[in-house]
Amino acid sequence: MTGEARAAVALEFWDGAAAGTGYRQESGTPEDLLGLWAPAAGPEGEAPVWRASYPADLDEAEAGLQEVRRMLDAAEAALAEAPARLEAFAARQAAGLQYVSYGPQASAPRPEGDLALLLFEMRQGAAPEGYAIGGKATGRWDQAVEAVEDLIKRLERSMSGYAWVETCVGGHLVAQTRIGWTGDAQTVVPAWPDPRLMALHRQTLALALASRQALMRTFTAALEAAVKLAASGGILALPAVWRFINQVRIEWQKRKEISNG
Repeated sequence: MTGEARAAVALEFWDGAAAGTGYRQESGTPEDLLGLWAPAAGPEGEAPVWRASYPADLDEAEAGLQEVRRMLDAAEAALAEAPARLEAFAARQAAGLQYVSYGPQASAPRPEGDLALLLFEMRQGAAPEGYAIGGKATGRWDQAVEAVEDLIKRLERSMSGYAWVETCVGGHLVAQTRIGWTGDAQTVVPAWPDPRLMALHRQTLALALASRQALMRTFTAALEAAVKLAASGGILALPAVWRFINQVRIEWQKRKEISNG
């Protein structure tokens, strides 16, 4: 999330898992869902929680929420770009052409280059000879596999039963909705709710639902793309494809930020 949006809005997602789980970035730290929802801590076994915390100034809160919506739109736009790039990657492989994905002669954009490297690791069980960071092999294939395994568990937990969507303003919980993913919902609000606060909560609820749908679409796109990469192991390539799609999203968002000045 951009610095401006983070300053105004803090989005957290807790999936009811034990502390310390959650899919990982290259650094080994928990990765934000869609680049928006940061992992949160909570008691194991509880229902998932999507929580948005806003500043007390409602003008700032509403502006921050709009920025978050734009970031979700950017994630959706990046998802639309990824399939074409994966098809071009598969066509290049089918033609016997290889990406130079590392070293001084690297010729591929980073997502494609990393995808080629991960698929090599998948087939060979190790990175190419001489490829290392800081003198150590990267082991990124193992990281990618762990990421997908954790993601699948997270999706299972977040889509079974129900979840809570909470809106906090100025450090205080102002509304929460217990929602089943079939559409049934029950909202708890103060006895005399403020119309602007309730509007903010409705938009937070819509954001959580849209984020869940975007996450499912992203995962489905990754499954479909992995199947198409038959020459690279088919569905076994899912960890590499999932990583690729997320890298395209990050790359797309960086381009957007640069273009916006």
